[in-house]
Amino acid sequence: MTTVLVLVVVGLLIAAVVVIAAIEPGPSTADVALAYEHAWDRLDFATVWALSGQELRDGLDRRAFVRAKRGAYATGAHPADLVATAAVADVAEAGDVAAADGPATANSPAAQAAACDVAGCRSMSNRPGTPPVPETTRENLPRAIS
Repeated sequence: MTTVLVLVVVGLLIAAVVVIAAIEPGPSTADVALAYEHAWDRLDFATVWALSGQELRDGLDRRAFVRAKRGAYATGAHPADLVATAAVADVAEAGDVAAADGPATANSPAAQAAACDVAGCRSMSNRPGTPPVPETTRENLPRAIS
């Protein structure tokens, strides 16, 4: 009798875990976008691979992708650790594809300059102290994923 009771309880626990996992929505688009941004900033290519769809993985498995990216970035010509903070202001979704845009602050003025060399920045406004931001705007964000 005790064995049957234990099996029933274990069965119910397994069923509960399956149901909870099935209804969990997973991370939001904004969460994934921020994780992706920070992974690229740290040159954490294993995380970049995990957060990327097949079309962004260059047809490579995880090990080959990480090896290829580390080799490409090994020269130090690509800046890393530029982002102090990042946020998501706008999200555009089309089916299972999404794009996010938002402000990021650099770790230092030198990091800001390096980020602008990579992303192509413009001044947000004439306000003193406003950092440059990438050219992506709310108006062109949906076109970027269509």
